[in-house]
Amino acid sequence: MTEEDYFNNHIPHRINLLITFRERFAKMPNNERENYRDLFRCSKDISLMMVRFLLGELGLRIKEGDSEITLYNNNKNKKWYKRIDDFKIIPIQLSELKQNKILYDNILITLKAANRAVAHIEDFDVDHGIINSADENILVQAINYTEEKIIHHMYKLTNRDFELIMNYDNNKMHRNRIIL
Repeated sequence: MTEEDYFNNHIPHRINLLITFRERFAKMPNNERENYRDLFRCSKDISLMMVRFLLGELGLRIKEGDSEITLYNNNKNKKWYKRIDDFKIIPIQLSELKQNKILYDNILITLKAANRAVAHIEDFDVDHGIINSADENILVQAINYTEEKIIHHMYKLTNRDFELIMNYDNNKMHRNRIIL
């Protein structure tokens, strides 16, 4: 993948996947969500996965079974560090995230959910903190944080125009085409 393709297509596509739950369903009343149950569940799951993926691109992760967020270890994941070096990505400082305990906890809950819950059909098999609509603000906060950090660390700090790139035809969501 070229640097241009990564920043102009790859990441914007994943940003669109990241925000789809927040944009389409976060404010929708529960009784209306049943009309779109399959889209709702897909949207929630893909947003969980994109938080995990995009924060991973910025250097944060949680190993399955762990109880805290860690940084990627450059000795064990040379492919990821090569991308950071080659594409000039500015990693997140974990200490920065830890300064806000509530946000840190919500990101942790979201990363655990992404590792554990995606694609589980039965509620009893879901062992994370984003189970019902009352818990969804946790996911929305994680989406907001992830989007903000991608814009800042991958685009603003590296002198790329995020707004311009997201307005390329292939990056527009065309929300008006699917009226929920």
